Amino acid sequence: MLKFLDHIFYTCNWRKITYAVCSENVRTMKIHERLPFVKKIGVSLLNYKLSNNKYYDVHFFEIMLEDYLENRFDLLHNNGKLLST
Repeated sequence: MLKFLDHIFYTCNWRKITYAVCSENVRTMKIHERLPFVKKIGVSLLNYKLSNNKYYDVHFFEIMLEDYLENRFDLLHNNGKLLST
């Protein structure tokens, strides 16, 4: 994940990444909610995705360059413990 974010922020010169995660994907939701540089910006699509005859919400997250840079060193030296589920 850090290599991907480094590429996006350093090589592509992006300042912000915004993305969506379906509430059905529990492991991914937990990881992103634990990362200190990821901000949950809302649940805009309630009961949006139908899967296995059940509707799920879609949650939106963002990663700002400044937040990522503030926390990157700690994550690198924490051996990725924040990413383990």
